[in-house]
Amino acid sequence: MGSNKGVNIFCLCMGIAMLIFAGIGATGAFSFIYPSRVWLMIFFGLVLTVWGIISLRGNRRR
Repeated sequence: MGSNKGVNIFCLCMGIAMLIFAGIGATGAFSFIYPSRVWLMIFFGLVLTVWGIISLRGNRRR
């Protein structure tokens, strides 16, 4: 496994974790996450998740 594939897996895991964390933060369970900023975490979580999925699919075809 190359380092490029490792980075893509890391981005995928971080994106999923960020989406879960934003979902919990949107409920108001954490006092240090402002509900008005949750959309930013969801956006970056989606970007990382999509980037990881597309990159892993692209590497599989080679």
